[in-house]
Amino acid sequence: MSFSIAHLNEIQQAISALAPQRNVRIIAVTKTVGVEAIREARAAGIKDIGENRLQEALNKFSDDSLTSLERHFIGPIQSNKLKKMATAFHWFHALDSEKNAVALSKLEHIPKILIQVNSSGEPQKHGLYPDQLADFLEKIQKYPDLQIKGLMTIGPNTDDEKAIQKSFRILRELQEYCRRFESESIQLQELSMGMSHDYPLALKEGATMLRIGTYLFGERNG
Repeated sequence: MSFSIAHLNEIQQAISALAPQRNVRIIAVTKTVGVEAIREARAAGIKDIGENRLQEALNKFSDDSLTSLERHFIGPIQSNKLKKMATAFHWFHALDSEKNAVALSKLEHIPKILIQVNSSGEPQKHGLYPDQLADFLEKIQKYPDLQIKGLMTIGPNTDDEKAIQKSFRILRELQEYCRRFESESIQLQELSMGMSHDYPLALKEGATMLRIGTYLFGERNG
């Protein structure tokens, strides 16, 4: 498995065309990707990587050559593993329960947090439903040590571009609606949405973080 500079260039060109005034991070999702390919990505200019398997990630992070990269944990995690995750990662993209908000607030090191929203309404997906977000933001104001930086969603599993773009638009509209909850600890400037197959649609709807794996590294084996 190797890194595709050509595909990185395509993504960068899409950002320039669709979001020229916006600072968009490309998060290279490195699940099952070896350290050598991650080094190639870093050499090509990648500054952010994403993982969703804690032990696999910790094994990679023991390599000193990866210490300069910004690390994003993407996906659900058991409460008893939050401390290890928070120590190893700079960002957590999947907060969707007050239980985990409480647990994170008690840690010595707290990563920057994105709240996961199930904007597609698919029952198999994690995340708060859109009509739950405002109430959740109100509740977590009780935990001022948290660093809430924005929202995250995963587009629906479909080829219907209108349905995909609708799910991204819902997240952007939620961001705008929930600005009234902003405080020192709650800032909603980031929108983490868009993956290998749908990132142009996410860019059109205001994405500031793209989570790209397959398009940069090829098909996964696991």
